[in-house]
Amino acid sequence: MITPSTISTGCNPNATCTTFPSAFALNVTVTQPKAGGVLIVYPDNGSPPGTSSVNFSAGQTVANLVTMEPFNSDIAIYNQSSGSVQIVVDEQGYYIAPP
Repeated sequence: MITPSTISTGCNPNATCTTFPSAFALNVTVTQPKAGGVLIVYPDNGSPPGTSSVNFSAGQTVANLVTMEPFNSDIAIYNQSSGSVQIVVDEQGYYIAPP
């Protein structure tokens, strides 16, 4: 489980917010996988979707941009592989729905 640090504040500290983010964008990278598989990224307070977020083969480094909603959740990442992997998650930003 990952808790986004910047997004959990709900707003850019240099701006005046009238609404909170509705989703966020993450760059998810898998590296040094011992076996092929997929990562599934989803809200921790929900069920895993039936689609993958990052597909990889043994030994590959692969990145993918993942958009996830709802905003009001931690991030769960499921490694659907028979081997271990290293995972890097970078927050790219967030989306604010129009008022």
